[in-house]
Amino acid sequence: MDPFTDFMDFCDRMFDYDLNRRVVESLIKAGAFDRMGYRRSQLIQVYGQVLDGIAASRKRNVEGQLDLFGMGGGEAEQAALPALHLANIPEYTPQQLMTMEKEVTGLYLTGHPMDAYREAARRRGAVTIGSILSDFAREDGPTVYRDGQMVKVAGVISTYKTRTTRNNTLMAYVSLEDDTGGMELLVFARALDQSGGYIRENQAILASGRISVRDEKEPQLMADEIRPLDTPEAEERREAGEREALHPPARPGRSQDPKGEAGPLLFPGGAAGGAVLPGYPEAVQGILYDTPLPAGRPAGAAGGRT
Repeated sequence: MDPFTDFMDFCDRMFDYDLNRRVVESLIKAGAFDRMGYRRSQLIQVYGQVLDGIAASRKRNVEGQLDLFGMGGGEAEQAALPALHLANIPEYTPQQLMTMEKEVTGLYLTGHPMDAYREAARRRGAVTIGSILSDFAREDGPTVYRDGQMVKVAGVISTYKTRTTRNNTLMAYVSLEDDTGGMELLVFARALDQSGGYIRENQAILASGRISVRDEKEPQLMADEIRPLDTPEAEERREAGEREALHPPARPGRSQDPKGEAGPLLFPGGAAGGAVLPGYPEAVQGILYDTPLPAGRPAGAAGGRT
């Protein structure tokens, strides 16, 4: 069979081999047509119309052949395939593309969601899941990690489920993956109360807890804390916002000392205190400059326009 020239050629030539919408959608999500120059977002919009058009074309061809046999006419003409019109729309985000790939193949094909968070995980002191698993898989026993050791791991939540314990409290089993392997997190009631809002599929997280090795199972992590993991850019914006909240800019008209405390009010010419704005009552002068009114002078007393 010759190579397929484009999306329409593929659908037309494979249509008679039980090609259906679900198969075509899965191939698009897996990136099967990426090398043909299409965006997955474009094909997802039109593949249904393409299959409907080919089905209509096949039906017209059959009807033409029946008419030929009935009337004894000349050779029947093949109905033309519908033209492929693609909207000029943006491609899905890398995260969406990888989610599609995992959905239909069980694998990430064009990358891994942790690619965007690897630097942030390193800065937070996270170790790779693969390093823990491989160390405990050694025939002579682990040499780097041990049961009960505190570690931080970072990854993307693939699945999770909750259950009620014998103590009638809620806990969660969380499957966490990075680009080196996967590990199950055990999240008990206290940690779940504090961090449960961050437990959702495809969420990048940083988990802190103790390694647990039981009954010949692969190592698990008994999570004490779970926090969302930001990209380095988002983390810098968040840290900048926190710094600004801790050290807000000085109020207009005030100086700022090195400790961040408001200093004396400054007036035109650099003098502090005692200046008067022409044409304003002294009461207003006091409000504007936080200066006390002269003793014995009631607010709003003479001194300029009222």
